[in-house]
Amino acid sequence: MFGFRNQPMSMTQSPRDLILANLGLLVMIFAWGAFFPILERLLTMWDFYSATLARQICGALVLTIGVLARRTSEPLPRAVPWRRVLILGGAGVTIGSLMTSVGVLLSNGLSSAIISTANPVGSALTAAIVYREPLARGIVFATILSVVGGLISVTGNGSLTTTHFQGGEILIVIANVLWTWMSMAAQRWLRGFSQLQISALTVIAGAFWLAMLSPVIVLSGLVEIRIDLGFEALAMVAFAGIVPIAIGNFCWHYGVSRLGIIVASMYNNLLPAAALATTVLLGGAFTWQQLVGGAIILVGVFSAQLIALRRKLNRT
Repeated sequence: MFGFRNQPMSMTQSPRDLILANLGLLVMIFAWGAFFPILERLLTMWDFYSATLARQICGALVLTIGVLARRTSEPLPRAVPWRRVLILGGAGVTIGSLMTSVGVLLSNGLSSAIISTANPVGSALTAAIVYREPLARGIVFATILSVVGGLISVTGNGSLTTTHFQGGEILIVIANVLWTWMSMAAQRWLRGFSQLQISALTVIAGAFWLAMLSPVIVLSGLVEIRIDLGFEALAMVAFAGIVPIAIGNFCWHYGVSRLGIIVASMYNNLLPAAALATTVLLGGAFTWQQLVGGAIILVGVFSAQLIALRRKLNRT
């Protein structure tokens, strides 16, 4: 359906690829946006380490099933660069997910989603510093639009005045930078792997490192282990593993492979609106500011793609 095979980001994408990439990123936003309030609630029942490990294991199982189901049409390359896979999973998944859990614990789900509106700026700077990708004029303009749209979105219904920053937000910023680096490096280090395989391998590696930390966590007493085996808690763990990690991560890698890290990261400015949408189930509501902010973000996202496409056509 998605044309899973990895393609060089410099390759001209077909209209179908571009449409699927944008649709996939929209699905990712709803998956990730719902994750923050769900995680905030889960952390009242589970400790942050157990919640992180459980959701990564659940996501790894689902992704592994997906890879095995497609092993005939998408066989794994014979040589898997496990050292690189472990580095990617350790940095982007293990450290990043732990920082996200602690960040949400020290702040709250909505604050974490709000902080993610700065991700396009972090992605652009990370790409420029690490891989020397130029900050094209269209990207700068689109990034500004996406950040403005994110701020308008989160100020709707008084979000900035009712949400207090408590220190965990800096961990969310660091986690986003690590995730950005992993996303770019995975497309380069794992070229030839499908996006489903990249998603599975990195999450499996992240779950592996988290499991290896178990003896240290338990014996040192650094974390007071709390695990609620009630239906609600287990349902939230399953949701966090299947929706944001398995489905969301795959859609993210697919979008990055087709649109690039900077354009894909602009969608993160829709996270606050998606997080607020989850609160509708608890009696929340949308405001016109959130709708206007979301529209501005989408204008920024698509303008960057149109400018890039126009330049390619002019060159040919």
